[in-house]
Amino acid sequence: MLIAVAVLLVVPTLFGGFSLDDYVILYQMDGPRDGEWAGSAPWDLFQWMRPAHNHRLIDGNGMPWWTYENAKLAFLRPVSSWTHFIDDEMFGKLAVWCHFHSLLWFALLIALAMKAYDELIENRWVVGVASAMFALDSAHGSAVGWISNRNAAIVAVFGLAALLCHHRRRRGAGLLTAITGWICFALCLLSGESAVGVFGYVAAYALTYERKPLSNRLGSILPHVLIAGVWAVTRSKLGYGSYGLGAYVDPIHEPLEFLRVLPERFAILLSSQLSRVGADLYDLLPARFRPIQLAWGAAMCIVFVWFALPALRRERTLRFWTVGSLLSVVPLTATVPNDRLLTLVGLGLMPTIAFAVHDALQAVPELAKAHGAAKLRVLCASAFLFVHLVVDPLLLPLTAMTPSLVGRWAASADQALPATPDLRDKTLIVAAAPDSVLLSYLPVMRSLENRPRPDKLYWLAATPSAASFERRAPNVLRVSSPTGLFDQRSEARSPGIKLRKGERVQLSQMTVEVLELTPDGRPTVCDFVFSEPLESSRFVWRVWDSGQVRDFKLPAVGETVQITTG
Repeated sequence: MLIAVAVLLVVPTLFGGFSLDDYVILYQMDGPRDGEWAGSAPWDLFQWMRPAHNHRLIDGNGMPWWTYENAKLAFLRPVSSWTHFIDDEMFGKLAVWCHFHSLLWFALLIALAMKAYDELIENRWVVGVASAMFALDSAHGSAVGWISNRNAAIVAVFGLAALLCHHRRRRGAGLLTAITGWICFALCLLSGESAVGVFGYVAAYALTYERKPLSNRLGSILPHVLIAGVWAVTRSKLGYGSYGLGAYVDPIHEPLEFLRVLPERFAILLSSQLSRVGADLYDLLPARFRPIQLAWGAAMCIVFVWFALPALRRERTLRFWTVGSLLSVVPLTATVPNDRLLTLVGLGLMPTIAFAVHDALQAVPELAKAHGAAKLRVLCASAFLFVHLVVDPLLLPLTAMTPSLVGRWAASADQALPATPDLRDKTLIVAAAPDSVLLSYLPVMRSLENRPRPDKLYWLAATPSAASFERRAPNVLRVSSPTGLFDQRSEARSPGIKLRKGERVQLSQMTVEVLELTPDGRPTVCDFVFSEPLESSRFVWRVWDSGQVRDFKLPAVGETVQITTG
């Protein structure tokens, strides 16, 4: 019944279509495209960027000019990749089937979570409440509603299967159960990098749940250590990982940067799972609000520890779920906080919350006589129940449809740009846009939909702030914005790899020279020197002006125009 309710809430995703990264996966599925994107079917669709491919991407094929040319974004996810290949082979580019496939993984995830709670938790009330909280968790929305994020559900499915096999093996099941668990753990790692968090649960099981001698408990996780070690070495030797991009920090190649961002991102992710406030806002709100978010995150972590501590002291099962959940957060801090990362985190926190709520509610019959702390615990319990059993079910359909809404936002921007057949021979230049996402996917979207695609697509600035455009010469446009030509949230370049004053970016139809920078290394003034005069018939100019896409009226030499994209 619970599975049916959860699936019913996200059924509208069947009609959500494709969104953003989905188009890149589909594009790569059709075979080599002159090396624009690094991935290939059937096993390697989650390679996005490699240094050998990047220049072509930057030179008018989907990435902005400020992208770090030696950036790398390559995920070793052959299992998840294969599921997309199966979709394409069986049903072609039919979004309804792809979403239905994701729904099947979502239903299996809930079923396995309920099974795990049933086998590891004795209190039936806690099992029921934890199951409901996990099944209706709005953080699952992207895993089921965004086709390219299906890997989050796949990782959790294989991770739960591995955990259940490990539990049964330690309770006396045969060697076949152990081998099945190890295979599931390997498949989990080959489905997505968040699978490292599953090892956190296995380690927590040995350290907090079992009561055997320590050497025996540590020996039980040795196969998982070996499997994870082989995976990590293979991943490194084959050149997978991330580097040079704003959204990702590779713990192996950038350990100091990873340690720097870990505490803040840890608090934001954990508090978001607890309160539904934090992670999704982290990358949407201006940077000046981040101290407020961090303060909220730290406060929620403190409240959670205080609220759960009595039950943690008493229940070893609860210690297992809690420690496993906390350990699963650590690898997630390698990327920008977002609720779509929280599948494994919620798996352990829901029993923790349910246990603590159960304890707090025991004081309700005598609440009038209870001391202040007991009353406060009842208040916290009520808040947690409201968030996870009322707010979450209401949010789940919305978060599941959010990828579709974002995809339609990008598609509407695409439709506002020229669609004439002769665009194939043109260089489309967008003087300014509010966000790079609006344009990055346009080339692959148009290719897949058999619509005219520009020979080159450049955008000069991506900022919601005002930008000035000064015509310095027939082929030179100086662009300036006091807050930067792209904002701090840009994923195309790591904040640690700054552009330099005087640096030039050479592309086939234009050269960008950086003249002035913000203190954090983002350009505020750049000269764009084009291969031909700006009025050349090769160039098609557009701009976002006050939320509308229109032709960009080029200023005369010596003139300046100002544009506000928002």
